[in-house]
Amino acid sequence: MKRAYTLQLRTAPLPVMSIEILERFSEVLFDDRRLTGSAASAHLATRALVVRTGVVASGPAEAVSIAVDRAARAARAAGCVGVDFPDITVVLDPDQETNYARDELLSGADVARELGISRERVRQLATTKGHFPSAFARVGSAKLWRYGDIADWLAIGGRRKSGRPRAPEIARSSAPKRHRKRRAA
Repeated sequence: MKRAYTLQLRTAPLPVMSIEILERFSEVLFDDRRLTGSAASAHLATRALVVRTGVVASGPAEAVSIAVDRAARAARAAGCVGVDFPDITVVLDPDQETNYARDELLSGADVARELGISRERVRQLATTKGHFPSAFARVGSAKLWRYGDIADWLAIGGRRKSGRPRAPEIARSSAPKRHRKRRAA
């Protein structure tokens, strides 16, 4: 059974580090279909490239193998030869019912599908401050959320059932009942 893993890889210090190297490294990772939600950064003081990405694999060893292979290919494309990744962290994503990695970005339609609600309800939740995760990014008019933020929100009971909230039982049972008299026609 395939599972989603989130990995963070850090290179050993490189001889040269520049913004151009980081940009090319990021472009190649972003275009790679085996990796999801790749986010590359650089530690300019230590001259190390860092990538956080999601991988769907049958086990942690396969996830590491895929991520290291793809990150090394991206580093070579950026002009870095003989790159080593001595620092690797692997996390098994908790929600195995989807193939989303925690850092993968979801559109409003994706969020709606995951929650089993309409896109309009996602929009409503997103405009209610404090009741729904903030959008991670915005592309044009579309909002994007990190899957991990949505999964965490669900884990703490964030999903509100549809319909109006009901009044507390005590208030309902002690309230006087009002009957409407019918008029004769």
